[in-house]
Amino acid sequence: MNKNLTDIILGTPFLDDLPESARRAYNIISNSSVPTQNLEEIATYIWNRINKVKIISIFTGFYCKSGFETDGPVGALILAEFFLKNKIPVQICCEKELLKIMKSIIIELSLSNSPLITPFENINNLKDSMVFTIERPGENIKKICHTMDGFKISHSILPIESEINKNLPIAWIAIGDGGNELGTGYYRKTIEKLIPYGKNCNCGCEGGITAYKEANRCILSVTSNFGAILLSLELAKQKKIKWSVPADKVTQIIRHLNKHGIKDGVTGKKGTVDGISIDLRKKMYDLVNSLF
Repeated sequence: MNKNLTDIILGTPFLDDLPESARRAYNIISNSSVPTQNLEEIATYIWNRINKVKIISIFTGFYCKSGFETDGPVGALILAEFFLKNKIPVQICCEKELLKIMKSIIIELSLSNSPLITPFENINNLKDSMVFTIERPGENIKKICHTMDGFKISHSILPIESEINKNLPIAWIAIGDGGNELGTGYYRKTIEKLIPYGKNCNCGCEGGITAYKEANRCILSVTSNFGAILLSLELAKQKKIKWSVPADKVTQIIRHLNKHGIKDGVTGKKGTVDGISIDLRKKMYDLVNSLF
């Protein structure tokens, strides 16, 4: 894999400026004994299976103290737009209150090719689907989901994990940043040792926050949004598809999310994702776009 791209997805060029909350993926990958799952191979894996896929299913939405967070929905919308641009059907599924907001944002942004906004009970058969879980809560070994600060998520969580287990999709790609996201169990041992509350949480279940299940492929990134967007750029590069994601576009989506009450899951503020400032985000996307 291109060393520059490996470094960028983990935030290495910006490490001195990144808040601690955005260094988790870098710390996990840097200390892991398992081979890193790289973006180029994952994109190739996707393209090699896409002809068997009837629909792309994207699941997002992580509930924090103040509600759903800005990390996840941005990446979900941009990845959906990329596949729709290439005439591949897409459905997005999340909790009802977030689903309503996502639908409003799609209308507000006037997306020419809109993804299906699918309530959980209407999910199309996952067996014919390629699944992307982007910043979704993942059950630990005790089947309990947790926030990064070690507490059980009290908000009602759709049983997406059990649905994937019952109806194995053609492929499942998980995108996360800290190890409590669905499908990131590939790095479980490192996460348990390295991430606060990874092995011992605060809820009393004694299972830690680390997600147990492993997706077919797993991307760890500075933020889950960033990982999903870089994946779309690598997918485009491999097929020589004209595609770009400027920082202004990301900021626009975040503003729309903020308008609907969705904020930074770490700081609770508007305009940011996992504590990364608007200025730093622009620098990160400017560097990314110089590579593609």
